[in-house]
Amino acid sequence: AINVNEYSTNESVFEFTQHFGLEMPAVSGEGGGSHVADIYEIPFTPFFTIVSPEGYIVWDTAIFITSRQEWLDTMANYGVVPTVCSGTDILFYEAKTDVDTFIASIDAINKDVYLQIPQFVDVSELEIFMISSSKSEVFFEGNIQNKDSSVVDLSDSLLTYTVFAENASVFSDWNIILQTLPVYIEGVDDFFMYFDYQNKHLNFSDAGLVEQYYVFDISGRQQFKVTPTVSSQNFNALPTGVYIIVAELINGKILNQKIIIK
Repeated sequence: AINVNEYSTNESVFEFTQHFGLEMPAVSGEGGGSHVADIYEIPFTPFFTIVSPEGYIVWDTAIFITSRQEWLDTMANYGVVPTVCSGTDILFYEAKTDVDTFIASIDAINKDVYLQIPQFVDVSELEIFMISSSKSEVFFEGNIQNKDSSVVDLSDSLLTYTVFAENASVFSDWNIILQTLPVYIEGVDDFFMYFDYQNKHLNFSDAGLVEQYYVFDISGRQQFKVTPTVSSQNFNALPTGVYIIVAELINGKILNQKIIIK
């Protein structure tokens, strides 16, 4: 992960990777990421690049790539021939409601995906988005899943996806295991935080149970850290964008929520 903004600090990148348990290497703008953007003339992100097997950049663009076939066609135009994919991995799995986003943890060895959601969330119609290995195809009840988001019912706490590799002879079944978690804080089992999109306020059921909370932008830069004294926090001053709220509770538990400021 390369943060190209020169205002992205080593500290903010470290805090972001720690909070979200990221294992991939990451560099801040301060730590050299902005230099990478300069020498490769990257105007903004996301920025797409194709590097040939010999190490040359043969094509790049800031235009969004919207489909796997578009990548394949573009590589073919520049003589880059993809190799056959023999794996059947799910690389990323996300469940969404109208107001919350939940990122699953993936056990690639046992082919299990663990999705942890608080008890108060309605799981009957979660919208699912996933990324599989480059040319695998993911099926659920006979329907392909990895070309677009889909709505699934996780009320029974378990789903099974069948993932086929490119040659269609290699496949594996992945289990999506739902774990509903009570939010328990020193005897208070109904703590929650929610974002009021109309008034742009972050609300806590009890601010006294929040040690502090952080606001990160979508690229991982920490915007600010607050020790709340009141239960309603005014976010009207934030520019339009996507943000991650990380709340540390007094018993050490951490709650995350993605919000969108329009």
